[in-house]
Amino acid sequence: MVVLTAQNVRAQLISPGDLTAVHASLEGIRNCTNCHEIGQRGISPSKCLSCHTPLRTRINRGTGLHANLSRQCGTCHKDHFGRQFDPVRLATGSFNHNDTGFRLIGRHRNLTCRSCHNASTITDPAVRQFKGRAGRLGQTFLGLPDECAQCHDDDDPHGSAFQGQECDACHSPASWSDVSDFDHAVTGFALTGQHARATCASCHGDASQGAARFANTSSSCASCHSRESPHSQRLNSRNCGSCHNTNTWSGVQNFDHGATGFALIGQHARTSCASCHGSASQGAARFRGTSDSCASCHDDEDPHGTQFGDQSCGSCHTPQTWNSAPNFNHDRTEFPLTGSHEQIECVSCHPGSGPDQQFSGTEFATCETCHEDEHGGDFGTDCATCHTTQSWQRMSQTFDASRFNHEAHTGYALVGAHLQLDCSTCHVQPARSDDEIRITLLSGGADVSFPAVQADDCQSCHQDYHDGQLVAVEGGPVCDNCHGQDGWTPTSFDFARHAETDFPLSGGHLVTPCTACHTSAENTAPVFDVNQACESCHAELNPHEDEFADPLGVTRCGECHNTMDWDLATFDHSQTGFPLLGAHLALDCGSCHTTEIRPDGREVRRFQGLENTCMSCHTEDDPHRGQFEGESCDSCHDAEAFTISGFDHNSRTRFILEGAHVNVACGACHTSEIDDLGDTFIRFKPLGMACVDCHQE
Repeated sequence: MVVLTAQNVRAQLISPGDLTAVHASLEGIRNCTNCHEIGQRGISPSKCLSCHTPLRTRINRGTGLHANLSRQCGTCHKDHFGRQFDPVRLATGSFNHNDTGFRLIGRHRNLTCRSCHNASTITDPAVRQFKGRAGRLGQTFLGLPDECAQCHDDDDPHGSAFQGQECDACHSPASWSDVSDFDHAVTGFALTGQHARATCASCHGDASQGAARFANTSSSCASCHSRESPHSQRLNSRNCGSCHNTNTWSGVQNFDHGATGFALIGQHARTSCASCHGSASQGAARFRGTSDSCASCHDDEDPHGTQFGDQSCGSCHTPQTWNSAPNFNHDRTEFPLTGSHEQIECVSCHPGSGPDQQFSGTEFATCETCHEDEHGGDFGTDCATCHTTQSWQRMSQTFDASRFNHEAHTGYALVGAHLQLDCSTCHVQPARSDDEIRITLLSGGADVSFPAVQADDCQSCHQDYHDGQLVAVEGGPVCDNCHGQDGWTPTSFDFARHAETDFPLSGGHLVTPCTACHTSAENTAPVFDVNQACESCHAELNPHEDEFADPLGVTRCGECHNTMDWDLATFDHSQTGFPLLGAHLALDCGSCHTTEIRPDGREVRRFQGLENTCMSCHTEDDPHRGQFEGESCDSCHDAEAFTISGFDHNSRTRFILEGAHVNVACGACHTSEIDDLGDTFIRFKPLGMACVDCHQE
């Protein structure tokens, strides 16, 4: 007989079945909310993770399979199917291990799941504790490390040599013996040339015979190739790489011979090493102590005999060729070469060839050693007192002018700037002819060094710079009318001579540079036919525009201004029809003649067309508020002041002052009033003239 309590009946009615063995402790209606939310279907993931803390840690860290899943826990892990039901039902055949973040490649791909996921390989303390307490340490897939050494510690052939380094820096899961991905350059010793084709065991030993040597492996050439050196002990202190490279030992492409102090250039660069250092195949080649003197190799080839004693061949020749002497500087001898001597072939002075060519002991005491005296001894034996090595046609700087009197021999005295000229400036073939100088040579001078020049006047040589402008000047276009031979400037044309022209200089014109009026374009003659009207120079300074222009459009500035000053201090204003009197006489011109801005932006001061009535200027000064509209101010006032000095009331008004009225003050009748704007003014009219208008009392 089965006895059912009320509690068991309620649990049976609510629960869909018994929990699995690992969740058996949660059986019973009072424990439902440990996993389920009231009023919600299914299971609450947050409640699952409140117990499965190792899994929660991995999800929060974003690692592992569950961190990448969006499904509810109950989608994969079922319960209430009885005590024997396994909630972890993994289809290993279709499971994609990449979802865990650890790709199975190489040797890992063929392993069974439990080859790695077993109780002995779990290293995570939290997983071991959690799963061990549930008795499922052998069934979980959590807690495995990612490091190679955690699983392959017993397989490590390197001992402690690479402790702290990751295995995949060299190896891959495909095969431990495959290290093709390893970049040897990171060790500081890149594999190039023959090294790139050598086996690892050649330098690091065979791993099958014990731990291969990797750490602290020597990178010196001698550590591997000491027995192969052909140099014996002579170059033990030198690095092999300073001469050889890893491509081949039979060459020395890396060696810089200049580092020995003897750079290989010219023919030396094409000479084999054995020519100077001997053959290595016949014994250790000689490198140290090799002489670098020319004679050590070329003593039998010296064509000069004993002419140069112990001088080095390199002081004249270079390794490029022996047929020239580019290093030789003739200035080091007692006869430096200058001018035309520099162009002469050596054999011209040093006759012979080969060993017989004479260099030392050559005669050079005087010019006559080589050159015939064209002057028959008239000027001594030192040709350099007149000539230079540049050319016989040019006189030297040491020429003594007292030997040749230019005026006596040519009739043309050299003075001023002409005295500083070189002879060839004028006496040269062909004759100079350009925009400035046009020299005419006299006939018969074609074959002489200094052909005669026609020199009647300045224009015999100098082109008319003024281009005919001065032809009509008294005396004609003769240069020395204005210029001297010391220089073209300054000219001798002064103020006194300018006063003789149609435009005498006065006032400010006296300090004006000539070029300000006599302008010229660059490198052209100045203009002397100048327009004398003021506007020809001062058009841009005219503040009046065409206000004072005559019918021909010319503004005659001189009618008001003069060259002494421009301030019009002497201008007679009465000639305008408005004489300045009284207070007007003390006013500045700008008070009435104001400026206005034209459409082109220019500021122009107005003079003509101005009104001359009082109200045209004093509208704002009217104290009468229109009482005297139509009447002229000067009917009462004058220009001395606005106060009335003598107003005749009897003749100017309809009210004759007589009797007691004669002595009454003006303000007694003409009292102050306030207008609509609140301003005070004196009432003059209209006023009542009846007695009662004033004497109401």
